[in-house]
Amino acid sequence: MTRLIIKSVARDDVLRQVRYLLEQDAVRAATRFPSALQKALERIVQFPRIGAPRKLRSAELKHLRSWPIPGFKSVRVYYIATRSVVRVLRVLHDRQDLKQLLLRNQDSLR
Repeated sequence: MTRLIIKSVARDDVLRQVRYLLEQDAVRAATRFPSALQKALERIVQFPRIGAPRKLRSAELKHLRSWPIPGFKSVRVYYIATRSVVRVLRVLHDRQDLKQLLLRNQDSLR
């Protein structure tokens, strides 16, 4: 069975996303977000290669993939999968600077 590891920075991303939705008075969306994320994570664990490969100039991130959160298509789960582990590195909106956020602090992604 594939083990799921969610990095602390990814957990912080989720909290920021929910907080943002609440600040925008999108209470229903903020309420739906955690369960939609859970569905995306279940799908990724079931089919680890389902996400689109992301090309970054970093040996540590060469197997990076992303998968959209259902109902929140602009928010994606960024992860690296091996045969036994799926590591969720970040949960980010498409408008955020992926390269800067992932490459700036690679030590926290291990």
